[in-house]
Amino acid sequence: MQLAKYAAKGKTFLFVGTKKSAASLIAKTSLLTQTSFYVNTRWLGGMLTNWKTILKSIAQIRPILKEKQRLIRTLLEKRQQIKERLIFKVNLLRERSRQLVTKGQLLMAKLTKSQSASNHQDLIQTSQALILKREQLLARTQLLVQKYTSLTQQSQKIAEQTALLRQKGQKLVEQKTNLLAQHQYYQHKFQEFQQLVRIGTQLVELETQNAKDGNKVWTLSYNQFAQLGQESWGVPNPSPEVLNAMINAMKTRYDIFNSNTLFASTAKNEGKAIVMSKLVHKFVTFLPFLTRSMEIAQERLVAIQNALKSIQTELQTVKADFTKFETLNEQVTSQLNLIKTKLLSEQETLRVLKLKLRRLAAEQRLLQFLPRLRSLPTLNQNAKMVETIQVLMRKFVDPRLTYSMDTVYDQRLRLTSKKMAALRKHKWQRLETYFGGVTKMAKMGRKQISNNVAIIIGQQEELNAVRECQKLGIKMFTIVDTNSNPRLSDHVIPANDDSRNTMKYILGEMLTYIRLAQKLRQKVSKRQPVRLAFAKAV
Repeated sequence: MQLAKYAAKGKTFLFVGTKKSAASLIAKTSLLTQTSFYVNTRWLGGMLTNWKTILKSIAQIRPILKEKQRLIRTLLEKRQQIKERLIFKVNLLRERSRQLVTKGQLLMAKLTKSQSASNHQDLIQTSQALILKREQLLARTQLLVQKYTSLTQQSQKIAEQTALLRQKGQKLVEQKTNLLAQHQYYQHKFQEFQQLVRIGTQLVELETQNAKDGNKVWTLSYNQFAQLGQESWGVPNPSPEVLNAMINAMKTRYDIFNSNTLFASTAKNEGKAIVMSKLVHKFVTFLPFLTRSMEIAQERLVAIQNALKSIQTELQTVKADFTKFETLNEQVTSQLNLIKTKLLSEQETLRVLKLKLRRLAAEQRLLQFLPRLRSLPTLNQNAKMVETIQVLMRKFVDPRLTYSMDTVYDQRLRLTSKKMAALRKHKWQRLETYFGGVTKMAKMGRKQISNNVAIIIGQQEELNAVRECQKLGIKMFTIVDTNSNPRLSDHVIPANDDSRNTMKYILGEMLTYIRLAQKLRQKVSKRQPVRLAFAKAV
């Protein structure tokens, strides 16, 4: 009760005990109280009186201890998660066992209504009928799968043939466009040659008529003829377009056209004379070539027209084949969709049959194990389940979650030599064993330390701690054995300090009262601001 009063006032506690029977218990109790400190290895002289020197040693290991605490926190969280999973699985197993028991009870009720042998025979007959049904369904599904594969192959062939037809149609369309372009070209050439032949025939008729009449034909160069002007006795030059066509026709005949090599008549005769350019006069000699080229163009036009007709017929056949293949593909796809729906329905029926068969097999197995069947106990009825889970956690879970704390040292010493790393590591471990429980006291001053409450186990071994507490005025709770002096402590608890069970019981009682007082203090501290606000408002 006195400890609870101190805890309610907000004081912290310092547990001291270096005996092997109490060392681990002291560390555990101080950690569970959340506001306590402990020394369980060795009390160094001047630990409280020479606090400034102790703080220098604590400063060296504080970051290491923080890292270790972080690792331990993560490990504890993982351990808690595994524990929750284990409890969930145990509850699931309990529920399943309860369901099995109910099923077994129903089966037993069925068996009591009718004879067990006949019921067993009924189960066998129903299972055989279901197996036959399943075999029939499997045979049907195999036939459907074969049909499906054949139809897929057929659809692939149809797709390949339609692709070939599409390529053929594209080639025919290209040929048709080329032939149409050639037809247009040769038609234009035919019209041009026809016009030139007309001009040539008219010139021949003109020359023959003048020869009959006794007139002479004079030829001049194109420039000279243009200087003479348009006279009634001159043969006019054709238009520039026609003239260019004439020149091109002559070039195609001789490849090279040279006006200097043209024939020029200088004969003189009495009577009338007709003047024309040398180009027009020379053009008359190309009249047979023009007629022949006109005939060739006409023949080519006829051949192109025949080719176009054949391509058009081929295109129509390709189009008809394409439509036929499209209809076939539609039919095949519709059949495939029907087979798919049938397969899905067959799969659903198979699934139902499998479930029925599994239920029958489970019932038969239950009939075999019914005498030994029983449900798992609940947590309310039997508390051993929690103990078994704790045993599992200790034996199987904790070894997997152990984390090597040496990695914390290795990360800090990876850049130093091996010798220096070993020395520093040994020094840090030594400081950690001595000051690991009082590192949180580093933020306290001398006055705050004197407000602590010391709980000492084994007064004879901890006389240095007792003297320092007396010097600082710290209140002491001492577990006094027959070899101890009760006058040196403020509060005495007579007990055997060598017995582990005794220490466990006393420290457990202390822990419950301290935690209860701390919770009461937290509740009061939460209500005080509300009361102050209410008083101010009033």
